[in-house]
Amino acid sequence: MKRFVTTFCAACLLTCSALATDYYVDAIFGDDYAGLGTAAAPWKTITTGLAFTLSGDTLHVNPGIYDLLNGEVFPINVPDGVALIGSGAHLSVIDGTGVSWSTQTGMVELAGSGEVSRFLFRNGPTSDWWDAAVVGWYEGDVFIRDNIFVGPNLNRALILFDLYATPASTGTATVTSNIAYDVGPADGFLVFDYPTVSVAHNTAAGAARAGFAISQINVTVNGAFMNNIAYKNGWVGLEGTAPLLRLVKNDFFQNAGGALSGSFGTMSETRYVDSLFVSVPDHDYHLTTTSTLINAAQTMSVYTDVDGEPRGFGGKSDVGADEVIQPGTYIRSPVQQGQISAIVTVGQPGATYFQVLGIVPAAIPTGYGILYMDPNYMLILAVGTLPPSGVAATLIGVSSAPTFVGLPIITQSLVGYTLSGPTIFTLL
Repeated sequence: MKRFVTTFCAACLLTCSALATDYYVDAIFGDDYAGLGTAAAPWKTITTGLAFTLSGDTLHVNPGIYDLLNGEVFPINVPDGVALIGSGAHLSVIDGTGVSWSTQTGMVELAGSGEVSRFLFRNGPTSDWWDAAVVGWYEGDVFIRDNIFVGPNLNRALILFDLYATPASTGTATVTSNIAYDVGPADGFLVFDYPTVSVAHNTAAGAARAGFAISQINVTVNGAFMNNIAYKNGWVGLEGTAPLLRLVKNDFFQNAGGALSGSFGTMSETRYVDSLFVSVPDHDYHLTTTSTLINAAQTMSVYTDVDGEPRGFGGKSDVGADEVIQPGTYIRSPVQQGQISAIVTVGQPGATYFQVLGIVPAAIPTGYGILYMDPNYMLILAVGTLPPSGVAATLIGVSSAPTFVGLPIITQSLVGYTLSGPTIFTLL
């Protein structure tokens, strides 16, 4: 977590041609009929955007909710070799509410190689054991990064399973900096029959079954399971059969069936400690500043965390999906008109932070996006200090009605502090 946002530009790690194209969709301002798929004239739906993509292309998904009401057709099929890149978890939301799911399906389905990064997935299929938010059934190089998968209305976060694998199969499964919580009735993340596996810096919490499942059936799996957190899952932290898979610097805490089930390779520097998340009841799986998982990860080529922020603050990376950068400020959940959310401040105990009243727009970068509040038009309501935990949450409400300047008012206050009566906004 940090005070400044780093724009995440996903490099095309697929096999790209010289004609690779960047396309854009926008649920709020896009148009599937008049749009051109450009940044200036985006399409409205992911479904339409992907219909125009070819191998090597990237479809950028602007902030918004992509669901049936927006015009999406599920499952969303990603052509072989295409990268589907959101604007950040909590900003680009794929929602399966109201879909009549068939069995063995995903909200997003990969046709081969591809990438799915920087989304929040919620309300997906739960009718079949092989349902998941993201699925891939074919050989290829697959990258799943910086996503959040939200249960309980979601069977699994991820299934990558080459159903047609042979000993001669090739392909890599790279799964990094994702969070899955409360998914079920199955596991969090499942990766089967990919010759090379890198499952690293993920957090699986509260899955109905195992947090992670990695196995080989028709191929020999090589690679690493590294720097992951398996927290209070319904069975084990990691299950499967992959005798050559290295397990390095993972944390397994209070999984109902223990840490492991099955056969794996060498296991080193494993921890069994409480991660000390900011707030499990609020589904906030950022680490607090007192967590022993900070600066405890094995160094590897994973450059961003689940918020799209750079890893390696303080010289080393943190275990799990989050990288603590302090002092930091982030939005716990989307700030939308008519909703109540929270701004969380993380830093050293005793540090000062402010509660303000302001209007939009002007940018205050946060870990989950940009809070649009003009610092030239803010009224400080109170000053707080961070408690011994180093974490303080403040309420933030966005009115559904415009103000006298035609823009919604944002109010932020200490938790437990309520503004009494109508608030009169004053220009400073």
